[in-house]
Amino acid sequence: MYLQLVSLRSMGALPATTVALLICIAANLHAKEAADSDAAVEDTQKAGELDPKTGDYYLELAWNQLLDRKPREAIAASLKALKLSPANAAMIKTNLAHAYLFENQFEKAKAIYLENRDAKLRSDQRTFSEVVLDDFVELEKAGITHPDMEKIKALLQIKHPSPDGRFSLRTENGELQLIANDSGQIMIDLGDPWRRQVLVWSPDSKRLAYANRGDKWGEVRVYFWNGATFDAASLPEDLPSPDIKLPKDCGAVKNYGGAAAPVRWLRSGDLELSNDLMMLCRESGATCTAEVRFTLAFDAQHHASVKKIGKTKTEVSE
Repeated sequence: MYLQLVSLRSMGALPATTVALLICIAANLHAKEAADSDAAVEDTQKAGELDPKTGDYYLELAWNQLLDRKPREAIAASLKALKLSPANAAMIKTNLAHAYLFENQFEKAKAIYLENRDAKLRSDQRTFSEVVLDDFVELEKAGITHPDMEKIKALLQIKHPSPDGRFSLRTENGELQLIANDSGQIMIDLGDPWRRQVLVWSPDSKRLAYANRGDKWGEVRVYFWNGATFDAASLPEDLPSPDIKLPKDCGAVKNYGGAAAPVRWLRSGDLELSNDLMMLCRESGATCTAEVRFTLAFDAQHHASVKKIGKTKTEVSE
């Protein structure tokens, strides 16, 4: 394959950059089909002789070096790729994180995995986390594993991490749980997840507001960190709801329901929330959506009271 592609280059049929990239791709496919990672690395390095200054070359080289169980060399190749192709940093960092992991530099690897977990990759529909998990499947098929891979899998499969990285949401056997990331300890059992969840952390990670929304209604919970665990705050039974303004020709209505959800923690320590409501006018067919925002204040015992209620905003769409 190498000689065939080089001959195309010598005849001027293909530019060096294209030939180099094709050799890298062919080397990668060869490694998968023949389980010959040494040959794949050799072919990729030959591609570098044709066009050694592309990030794509070093990206492919790093992956083949991982398959060849050479994480130290993969680190060097990934760092060169980052320097040459900063726009493709998210994809390149998948290899870099893997290389640190297999080089037993867990904290460095973990930091890269968590920092980029939700990043969208250039020219790829997947997120960074999805690529990492797919890579792990390929590496495991090649017999390349590490004891800490399961830890990384668990970290990437959790949602809504706290700003300090200590806590996050996890779904386990259909139940939603707030866990401590380092130990997996369940801090709060949040029960069954409905259609959509919203979780808002305070900047210091000591307060969290959680909403679990169904099709027509939902629930809101607030928790405060006491130094060892999270205590539930006491919320008013009835939270402010929108004062929806219906058109005069609305007639009978169908109530699609609505629910409150946290928006953000304010510097004062108050919590801003939003409550929405949707109704359908049966006669005109208009859909009316209303929203009101309000804040909750908390006393020393974490008892909440409504502090401020904004004006309801209503939108009507025909």
